[in-house]
Amino acid sequence: MSKAVRQDVANEVRIAGSLTPIRRSTLTSRVSSTIIELPVQIGDVVTKGDLLVRFDTEGLESAVTAKRAEIEALNAQIELAEAVLERNTTLGERGAASEATRLEARANLLNLQAQLRAKQAEVADAERSLAYGELRAEFNGVVAARPVEQGQTVALNTDLMTIVDLSEMEVDAGVPTSRIPLVRLKQPVDLAVEGFPGRTFTGQVVRISPTAVAGSRAVPSITCRVCCGADWVHRASEA
Repeated sequence: MSKAVRQDVANEVRIAGSLTPIRRSTLTSRVSSTIIELPVQIGDVVTKGDLLVRFDTEGLESAVTAKRAEIEALNAQIELAEAVLERNTTLGERGAASEATRLEARANLLNLQAQLRAKQAEVADAERSLAYGELRAEFNGVVAARPVEQGQTVALNTDLMTIVDLSEMEVDAGVPTSRIPLVRLKQPVDLAVEGFPGRTFTGQVVRISPTAVAGSRAVPSITCRVCCGADWVHRASEA
């Protein structure tokens, strides 16, 4: 006589796709200048705050200094214009100066104050450009692309390098519609990656496309998020 034993039967859905980093950042130049320091290469692992690019900022520093000097000169002119307006107002109250003279002094003061506000905006822009003279890593990652070289003069908005975070990845893959009922959000996923024999990474389903591709009877995009860890980052950067 045989005894019935209850067992769990695994029903697997096998998919294949390409891994892509969830977090990536392409750095662009915010100034037009010459690169004087470029300490990282493609494949280098970087930590948040690491220096990635340093530009020649001599011209930017000179621009800030010049515009600050212009503001000092305008402040001196405004101080004088305020004194003239006050004197003409007093003389006007005594009948020793016309209203037109007072209005002219007031208009001159308002014009100088407007010039000051414009110069203050120019100084803020110049200081912002100076701050862009150094670019640092915004997060831990790996240099995936670096199309520029040290000593190169780049224009505004030139692509400098791409940083990717390989510690957390996504894989998009298609699933036949006959198997899609077996897939659900937050479902655990085991992922085998070429180049890491015998190693399995764990993750979960985070997105499922609501429609199938016409004529293919397949749901085009099942997105699985996978935590790869520090070991993956270092081994991938060495590959």
